[in-house]
Amino acid sequence: MGTAYNELGDYKKAKTLLEPISVKINNSRIYNVLTQAYVKSNDSIKLLQFMDRFALTADSESLNDLNLLLGKTFLVAENSDKASNHFNAIVDNNPSNKHLAESYYYNNDFEKAEDILLNLYKEDSEDFGVISKLGVSYYKNGKVAKATELINSMENLRTAYQFGSLDYALAQYYAAIGEKDKAIESLEKSIANGYLYRITSYHNDSHFIEYLNDPKFQDVLTYWH
Repeated sequence: MGTAYNELGDYKKAKTLLEPISVKINNSRIYNVLTQAYVKSNDSIKLLQFMDRFALTADSESLNDLNLLLGKTFLVAENSDKASNHFNAIVDNNPSNKHLAESYYYNNDFEKAEDILLNLYKEDSEDFGVISKLGVSYYKNGKVAKATELINSMENLRTAYQFGSLDYALAQYYAAIGEKDKAIESLEKSIANGYLYRITSYHNDSHFIEYLNDPKFQDVLTYWH
């Protein structure tokens, strides 16, 4: 219900519902939705209070998970300075390679992101998210041919029951390099094949900020209506 309130823009109801629960139950999903409500309602004081309390007991991985979510949410809210603060907090908090790569990537530090993403790709060459972000990093770092070759290779990974995840990763890549038509086409395929609406996907994904008012993007958002 909290997620629904956030999607409807009724952040007050989301906070009223989740605040009393958050102090009684240790649940990352509740924390994620509540802190997103704080970001989206520009409630900086409550967000800071929550993060101070959460940091007292959370392990590094959980704290980095939440900082990554909040950084992404601030990017969608077009507040890059606050987003950067959360990404930098990850770098300073004993991150895993995955957290570190994403913090650099979303902070537009593609040179640092590239090296770590390449290592992650070598560990798992079928992680669509890693491939997409590595392709973007190559492209942003002037290695366009390598980016194109890598992204084209994703077609060899296409199988049944991926539920749109490959096409969603392609959409992120194409959006990041300014290929709007290909990005929208890939989003259409992803939603048709079952890629779910999540608190960090589609209109909640900073890759697609420029498309929010585009009729074709809106069609994707209402595909299952």
